[in-house]
Formats: sequence, structure tokens, C-alpha cells
Amino acid sequence: MTQKKAVDVGENHKRAVSATLTLLDEMLCEFEEYAQGRERHGVLYHERNSLSDKQRRGIQAEVAAMRQTIRELKEALRLSGRRDEVAQQIWGRASAFWEVLVETQSRYLRRYGEVTPALKECLDPRIEALTARLLALVDLSRNRS
Repeated sequence: MTQKKAVDVGENHKRAVSATLTLLDEMLCEFEEYAQGRERHGVLYHERNSLSDKQRRGIQAEVAAMRQTIRELKEALRLSGRRDEVAQQIWGRASAFWEVLVETQSRYLRRYGEVTPALKECLDPRIEALTARLLALVDLSRNRS
């Protein structure tokens, strides 16, 4: 078996290439899930996976080929991978989204026009409840007990 020679690369280039390939690999994980039939369904958000069997097989083949190239680059450039902790993902996304949610309250919606008292009465308590629960998710993701 022939040992492939590593390419000497500076740390800045290594970080740039590694970051790009890591994001690509993360995207490929999602595409692979779609090829395996993933559909997510929420209350307002729905995915419809209408990929044909031929498309699924093609996507899986392309993902596998791309991953092989990523492996080769990882080895040649001595790149290290990134391991994302799910708790950290929840914490980060929920922490970042609370502001978007808060800005859905009636006082912020005024920038789009007059807010009726009925909309304020319907919306604000529910947005406050959603915001509180989102912050509870942040707390739950930080506590390991």
C-alpha cells in the first residue's frame, strides 16, 4: 500500500479550506437524508420529498463521490474535522432566534402599518409564551442534568 504524501500548507489556508469543506460536508449530510426519504413536518413548515428513485440513487452516488474527494483532501492537507454538539446547536440557534421572535410583537410590527387592538391581544401573549419557551430550550441545552 502506498502512503500518500501530505501537502505542506499554511495554517490560514488550512483553516479556509477546512471551513469550506466542513460546510460542504454538512450540506451533503442533509442531501443524503433527502435521498433517504427525509421529510420534516411542523405546524407551518413542511417538506415534500418528491425525489424519484433514480434521483435518490444519483444523489447518493454524487454524495459518496464528493465525500471521497473530501477524504482525499483531508488526508493530503492534514485537515481536522469539526464535531458539533447537538446541545450547542440548540443553544446557538435558539439564542440567535429569540430576537427575531421578539420582533414579531405588535410594538415592532408597527413599522409595517397600524396594528389593531385585536391583533395585539391575539399576538403578544402568544409571542411572549413562545419566547419564554425558546429561552427554556436555551437553558435546557446548557444544563446536562
